[in-house]
Amino acid sequence: MKKYLLLFLMGGLMTSCLTGKLMTDEIISQNGTHTFENNYDQVWDAVKGALVTQGYELAYENKEKGIINTAQKMLGAVAQGNPYGAQSTGIYRQYLVKIYKESANRSKVVVTPKIYQGNVDISDRKVWDIEGKNGEVELWNKLFKAVEEIL
Repeated sequence: MKKYLLLFLMGGLMTSCLTGKLMTDEIISQNGTHTFENNYDQVWDAVKGALVTQGYELAYENKEKGIINTAQKMLGAVAQGNPYGAQSTGIYRQYLVKIYKESANRSKVVVTPKIYQGNVDISDRKVWDIEGKNGEVELWNKLFKAVEEIL
């Protein structure tokens, strides 16, 4: 039974790695970037509020530089094993947000997601669901909608 469970888990992990996509600067530019017709201070506060309401802790913020970095938020775990046992490793999400003042009443927000497996940043691998039901585009849309609601 353990053998079959292990094969199932490994097969699921391999399938998810093979079907994922790469996160590119173009995808972030097209979907993870939003301009708000509000001043910088309002957008800064709204972004922070939206991140917190979505369950993220703020690990670092520098208003002068326009940078907010969230703490890693656990999404789940993957199991790896051998015939004698299995070990799970946490999968975590983190956001790096940059806010730019474009004019007195216009601010641009760029949200870059990061994925970690344990302590290893795997964001540059084919692990991303970009357009799925719970994919990155949907997550960006929810975040930007939450910012709009606060504004």
